[in-house]
Amino acid sequence: METLWTDTLAQNPDCWMAYNNLGPILEQKGQMDKAMIYYQKALEINPNYAEAHNNLGNDLIQMGRVNEALVHFQRAVEIDPNLADAQNSLAHALFQTGHIDEALAHYQRALEINPSYTEPYNNFGGYLLQKGDLDGAIAQFQKALKINPDDADAYCNLGNALSQKGQIDEAMIWYQKALKINPNDTQAHNNLGNDLLQRGQVDEAMVQFQEALEINPNFVEARNNLGNTFFQKGRFNEAADQYQRALIINPNIAQIHLNLGITLSKMGQLDEAIVQFQETARLQPGNDAARKILAKAEMIARQKADQK
Repeated sequence: METLWTDTLAQNPDCWMAYNNLGPILEQKGQMDKAMIYYQKALEINPNYAEAHNNLGNDLIQMGRVNEALVHFQRAVEIDPNLADAQNSLAHALFQTGHIDEALAHYQRALEINPSYTEPYNNFGGYLLQKGDLDGAIAQFQKALKINPDDADAYCNLGNALSQKGQIDEAMIWYQKALKINPNDTQAHNNLGNDLLQRGQVDEAMVQFQEALEINPNFVEARNNLGNTFFQKGRFNEAADQYQRALIINPNIAQIHLNLGITLSKMGQLDEAIVQFQETARLQPGNDAARKILAKAEMIARQKADQK
């Protein structure tokens, strides 16, 4: 298919459909940045292409840029109210930004358009998972699997719920089922890695995080988790590199600034560490632990300066 669409563009550089259809192919190859450029190119040629707005929004979501994604999902729904994918994507983004009633309405609309569509059940279950309603979440994921027994996302989500219940061994079974159906499921690789990490299997966890990043180098959570595994192994330079690469993708995640600051302090780079602690405090003013770490680091820096 890639050759078909690249040949199409060679003959017709203004074919917006070809740019859009090449995007998912590039994503599967781990080239999300290039895929986003192609979606943007499709929209430059045809600003009213709902599918391209939805695809671009989905990539922005994966990068943690929810507010930007929201704009594209809203535009997609305005253009084509009967695009179930866009209704679902918009609902998912609205949940993440706290607009619960609106999100539920769009999920319902997605199911009205396509009653056999499993993604709304997965996303609503994900919301319930975030709220701590584990049993409610499991019920949603089971609904998805009743419609489609090969839904890798539902298997992965069930693993998440069981993991939060402390049933790590069972959760890992569901992640492995997800990966059997879809070996390129980055979330399943990442979550399996987290559970392996909880069991102290650091090397095995590292393999899963690396697998996720080979598929999607812009997967911030996996990048941070890989940094954590390097940190646990005392490989601080490599840990710092992973945290820095994660922050290039999304500089607004306080925990990663904190992780980088702690790592830099372990490396003796106190001034650089303080910058990261300050950024953590800016992003999360209510984080008392981060403020205490910052105060301690600044005190040590002053003491060192006084000794010179």
